[in-house]
Amino acid sequence: MQKGKKILTNIKILTMINSVEKSGKKVYAVLDIGTTKIVYMVAEQNGNEVRILRHSMVVSNGVRRGDIVNVDETTRKIKEVIGNVENFLDVKPKEVLVGIAGFNIDTKIISANLALDPSKPINDETVKRLEEEIRIAAYDPDVMELLDYFPKDYIIKDINGKDASTLSPVGLFGKKLTGNYHVVVVKKTIKKHIENCIKNNGKEIKGYILEPVASAESTLNDSEKEVGALMVDIGGGTSDLIAYKDNKIIYTAVNPVGGVEITQAIKKVFGISGDMADKLKHKYGSCMPSKVKDKTEYINLEEQPSQLPKATINVLELARNIASVVKTRIISPLLGSLRNESIKITDFQSVVLTGGGSQLKDMEDFTGILMTLPARKGNVASEYKVGDVTIYVDKNLENPKYATVVGMLIYAVKKGLEVEFDIALKEPVTVEAEKEGKNNKDDGKKKSGFTGGSLWDKLKKVKDVFTDLAGDVE
Repeated sequence: MQKGKKILTNIKILTMINSVEKSGKKVYAVLDIGTTKIVYMVAEQNGNEVRILRHSMVVSNGVRRGDIVNVDETTRKIKEVIGNVENFLDVKPKEVLVGIAGFNIDTKIISANLALDPSKPINDETVKRLEEEIRIAAYDPDVMELLDYFPKDYIIKDINGKDASTLSPVGLFGKKLTGNYHVVVVKKTIKKHIENCIKNNGKEIKGYILEPVASAESTLNDSEKEVGALMVDIGGGTSDLIAYKDNKIIYTAVNPVGGVEITQAIKKVFGISGDMADKLKHKYGSCMPSKVKDKTEYINLEEQPSQLPKATINVLELARNIASVVKTRIISPLLGSLRNESIKITDFQSVVLTGGGSQLKDMEDFTGILMTLPARKGNVASEYKVGDVTIYVDKNLENPKYATVVGMLIYAVKKGLEVEFDIALKEPVTVEAEKEGKNNKDDGKKKSGFTGGSLWDKLKKVKDVFTDLAGDVE
């Protein structure tokens, strides 16, 4: 009877494991590898609710301007941030969705054509065939690899030879279809570096997402995407731009200059340490010299290291220095990239700023003047709707510096990019001592190996024990 009860106890444990596996729970894991920070987040979907289980942010080492330059150091930091999250969770993701940006990202417009049967309407299969042509045209077997692509517009030539432009060709008739796509490609070596860092930490890559696309998911609303909006994500090493019009991405760009460049300029001009320059930027810095109230105010650098000369810095000069970098090195190149693609600034109604660099004083006003558009900060919201699913965001994540990682989660839910995962039981199952008939309480505390490995491994161990116990009962 006693062993029968123990068998029933273990059946309950097995039932619990099975119920977890069959509950329909979905898990999402996203990793934002940036120049100044690395953020890892794990979220869980039960029914129509997605809640963030835990996140962590660590200082990034081994990444420069969005690209990995030291695989060992980046691997170590990724291990740290994953441990900060997963050491407190029973859910152990096997895969991660990775954000990608950097100066080795390139964008271009590629066109492809298909001959049509004028008597049949264009359908989804026709568009898929066109997209396959785009993928082939964008592929460079030696250097570059396709990362993503977005339809810009379509041109349909009718039986009379006239062209008509449309944003959605499905259901229309014609004898020729041309698709113009905005294509994003990345150097193959960059993806290899990322893959090494992820696999060195025992994970597989679920997929990639262009980081400005992710940031736009969390900061732009549907109305802005429809009427036309530019989003500028000013990170530590890059400044990313994405252009929306008629609910479509029509352009993206990555500028390999970000907040670090501002800090370095302050350091160089005023002859101070990098740490001090960064502190001055955040505490006293402004993007608009005209808004400095006291133009004769000076900052005494009392915290300056003893080996460097004592210095005083004029607040107005500090603002002029910051404004120069923001204008010439960050915003102007992004505007220039739009002009190079013949995209008019008048096609857009607003600009939304996000990322850590957007927190600089007067950045909204200054960017609005430079881009001749109303500007606002793109803050992270407390919840997002994806169909009938609601994603809830923790209060401490409602900050522009988390726009990318939150946007990655939104994107993962939209695209159904849930990851495979293991379950680590909170309380180890102990059956070895019971099987041997030991009654010592201390023996009941021994771990039997159920805390590690995959869920399938745990089930096999339970099955083996059941088999032995059944034999004993007989």
